[in-house]
Amino acid sequence: MFETIKTRLRPHIQKVFSAQASPHEIALGFAVGTFVELLPVFGVKTLLSLLLARMIKRINRPAMFGAVAMWNSFLILPIYGLSYQLGATLFGAPACNAPLTVPKPLYSGMDCFALVFLPGLLVVAVAITVFTYVALRLLLAGYQRRRQIA
Repeated sequence: MFETIKTRLRPHIQKVFSAQASPHEIALGFAVGTFVELLPVFGVKTLLSLLLARMIKRINRPAMFGAVAMWNSFLILPIYGLSYQLGATLFGAPACNAPLTVPKPLYSGMDCFALVFLPGLLVVAVAITVFTYVALRLLLAGYQRRRQIA
């Protein structure tokens, strides 16, 4: 199964690596795609990706959509769990049963969850995005240097 996936993806990966784009453009495309996919905006991620691809001129679109394709529920769900734990650790879990000054319909249990989850997700998403950009840029720069020598 993995061999089939690897065989099908290889030409696409080689196309991204051999593109005339700079390591910065390719890494930026992948990092932006990663950040968009980590956001909890289900149903509009592709639209957001298309919008960002149009707005950011020096971005490698195949790399960006490669990142969009790579991040799936199996990878994102553990990251969401980590985000909630990190948010609770850094900012403390809010007392959701405390008396509130805002009307009940505006403040529900989901709001309480979001107060912990979203700050944690922002920290995790930025860290993963920065790591992805730096690692991929270094990898691509080394790959392009080796190709020029050969």
